[in-house]
Amino acid sequence: MAPELIVTLVVFTAFSALLFHVYVIRSAKDLGGLGKSGLVVLVGILIPAIVVVLLGQSRALARLAELGFEPYPGLEAASGVAVGWGDRPMWVFSVDDAAAALEFYRQPANRTEWELVADAPSMLLFVRGRMKVAVAEADGRVSVTVLEP
Repeated sequence: MAPELIVTLVVFTAFSALLFHVYVIRSAKDLGGLGKSGLVVLVGILIPAIVVVLLGQSRALARLAELGFEPYPGLEAASGVAVGWGDRPMWVFSVDDAAAALEFYRQPANRTEWELVADAPSMLLFVRGRMKVAVAEADGRVSVTVLEP
């Protein structure tokens, strides 16, 4: 999970608690309505969105294994908005050596029932039945994308 998202979640939660105290417990009417709307936005939209992203990131390696790909030992964590939900998930992983990660997935022992059909220096394409998965590297990150469920 992305540490910056965890820090953001903690800050938003603390700020929400402060706004709740000021506007609900103290009933501070003289401070205007912006604090109340800020509380609604934080609690109703921003905090749930961050929690959903963190949940998606926390499940990324397990979902990769469910697809039949052995998680590369150097995959540190999913980063960014990990869209790991539904039939066409996509993850971006932080990794120390992205080229080594691609080399890891070139080996048949690290993927179950997936056939490597395209091999480029920075991208691999795998097929299993009608399902296609692309594994690519760029800027020290590895992305795994299900192209067709």
